[in-house]
Amino acid sequence: MTKIGIINLAGREIGGIAAYAASLIEGFNNYGKHEYFIFHLEQDPDSINGSANCKSIPIIMPSNGTRILSMLGWETKIDKIIKKNNLDLAICTSATLTTFQFGVPYIGVVHDLMHKYYRFPEYNFTRRLMRDLIYKKHLQDSLYIVADSVMTKNDLVRFYKAEKNKVQVIPFCPPFHIFKYKNLERNVIDKVINKYNLPEEFIFYPAQFWHHKNHIRLIKAIDLLRKNSDITVSLVLVGSKREAYDDVMKLIGERRLNNRIRHIGFVSDIELVALYKASKFLVYPSLIGPTNIPPLEAMVLGTPVVCSNLFSMPEQIGNAGLLIDPFNVEDIAKKIYDLWTNETLRRNLAEMGLEKAKNFTLEKFIMQWEDLIDKALTSKLTKKLS
Repeated sequence: MTKIGIINLAGREIGGIAAYAASLIEGFNNYGKHEYFIFHLEQDPDSINGSANCKSIPIIMPSNGTRILSMLGWETKIDKIIKKNNLDLAICTSATLTTFQFGVPYIGVVHDLMHKYYRFPEYNFTRRLMRDLIYKKHLQDSLYIVADSVMTKNDLVRFYKAEKNKVQVIPFCPPFHIFKYKNLERNVIDKVINKYNLPEEFIFYPAQFWHHKNHIRLIKAIDLLRKNSDITVSLVLVGSKREAYDDVMKLIGERRLNNRIRHIGFVSDIELVALYKASKFLVYPSLIGPTNIPPLEAMVLGTPVVCSNLFSMPEQIGNAGLLIDPFNVEDIAKKIYDLWTNETLRRNLAEMGLEKAKNFTLEKFIMQWEDLIDKALTSKLTKKLS
């Protein structure tokens, strides 16, 4: 049986990249046709459930110095572990400096090129420089690069002169736990609500506290509704603390919104699903894309969506959500008000979301990946023969 390695250096707290890796791993668990070796961080063992055709291999995240040595051709501990398993092909679920010396052909994944569009603190000069270096190297060394959208593919061609046929588009898919807990019973949902002492009605935003997640404008929109409307909108936030966290918490306090906005930290998979299903709708004012996973999660679970109108997000949600200008606080507030006060609209959007969600199943996601794996294995053999 063909040996496929999945190199996953994203812990669960990383967010979207970790969710993407989880989709791949669980998908191959359920629908894969090869033998898979999952290389994951040893401090994140719960990310691997294992199956008859998947082997879990824990590794330690290398230091920055080790990554530089790897870039210069030094064989690191991770390189040795991966080579030891005699893989036929590897899949690198995120672009890092640890993927160039594995001694095995690989498929890389580039999640976005938003550092080319913004200058947030998380996209400072050093990080932009490293991203450029890594992406160029991946395009040079990989058999293929997977992108989430046509826009990301075009960006790779535009910014890095990538060969068009080397970049393959495979749209995002919600992680396995979204499908697993899709039909969560009401009593389980109620237990989660009671555990965190949440209000009966709330809107939901699952996102790490990066500046590009745009929490600040969302909070200002909630404050605007408090001042200028007759409704009481509560907001529940989940996600790991990042660079913007202190600014967000400070603003919540300054606007005296502590009784309306709750951050409950990092939640489990089943709790995440419960929060989606208990909320009136998802609000997703993120400034980056091109596409994102949370709107897909919401649609699968029958949760209405309010989403940014940037990049490829309008195409991603179609008519299954309300679009907002994420730079416009008044527009964010208006769309929240419209959906909060219109039950018929919420029901219609939920139904359209469920219908659209039929197009992005985990099985379809993995079949696209399996087709690319077959193409990569053929490409590998052709290069070897030539």
